[in-house]
Parts: sequence; structure tokens; C-alpha cells
Amino acid sequence: MFEPPDPGTRARAAPEAAREAAAPGHETAPQLLACKSFMMGTCNLLVIGLPAGSRVQSGPFPPEVDRWRLRGEVNWATSGRTSFRAFVPSAGGSPARREWLRVDGRVEIEPQGTRASAALADPARVLSSVVRQGEVTLGGHPGRWASGTVRRGSLLRPEAAPALAVSVLCPGTRRRIRIIMEADAESTLEALLPHLEACLACH
Repeated sequence: MFEPPDPGTRARAAPEAAREAAAPGHETAPQLLACKSFMMGTCNLLVIGLPAGSRVQSGPFPPEVDRWRLRGEVNWATSGRTSFRAFVPSAGGSPARREWLRVDGRVEIEPQGTRASAALADPARVLSSVVRQGEVTLGGHPGRWASGTVRRGSLLRPEAAPALAVSVLCPGTRRRIRIIMEADAESTLEALLPHLEACLACH
């Protein structure tokens, strides 16, 4: 059984590269998404970058790891998934009057195969509509992003929610990574792209 590690474990397991990327001036902080088990101890899924001061908690479903790979002294999931909920501080204003913007996200990881699964996945495929898309460098690897909407709610009353999807290949751990985030406003999500670019670490 897997469960989120305690805050102390999260801090110790964060890669050094992510901590350096969050140096003062970047206004970005690393957030480790990981789980632990009696069999393998702590296993990292991904380190994402969010605005400094963001509050991150577990999402509706806990982290799960089906397969993992040891790189150095750290286990990295090569097949797994997790969800998270982040409260991101709005730009500007004093800390006392700062507004908090809610972002719901999930991370999906699968092995990088030798044929079709070796290609970079199109993030637009998980969206019901696409407004913008482009390319981005994440963790030193080329990635792609797409913003638009996803459907949520019941089948009888579906609602369109602003969403951002990001895909990246990690040759070092041979895995494909996809991040999907939802928020109340599209502008909130696209503002997170520079933070992901500055601080995402996949190994």
C-alpha cells in the first residue's frame, strides 16, 4: 500500500537541481510528488514547480506506483499516477490581503517504449477543446503544452472547466510524463508554465 510521505521525507527527497532552480528571484518553489511503501521506501513521481508560498495537499486519489526504476540513490516511478490540490497565491497585493487560487492537478506516468510509446504524447488529446498550444523545455527535455477545457460534472449536466495539459519525455528514467491541471480561469493555468519550466525535475 502506498501513501504520501511526511513533510520531512518530501524535503529530504527533493533533488538538488530542483532546490537550485528555486533560488531567490525565481519566485518558484519545488513541490515533490512522491509515495512510500514498506517494500521500496520513498518513490518519487515528479518534482513540479509552483509559485513560492503555494500550499499543496493530496488530491482525491492517492499516489500509486506500479513500476519503478532506481537512479542513483532515488527510486523514480516508471508507471504510476497521483493527484494533488494546490492553493496558489495571486500575483500582487500584500500577504495579508492575498487571494488564493485553487488548482487541481494529476500526474500520469508510463514507460517510454521503443515504438509508438517512445514519441512525445500530444497533450491536446486529453482536452475536450484547445485554445492555445506550444512547446516548452521541462527538466532539460523538450515538452509540449496545450490549454483549453475539459469536461467535468455529470453526463446530463457536463461543465467545461479551464485546463492545462503538459507532456514531456524523460530519457534518463525512460518514461513519459503528463501533467493535467484545472482551475477556474485559463489565465491562472498559463501563468504556471514559467514555474514548471523553472523547477520541474524528473530525475
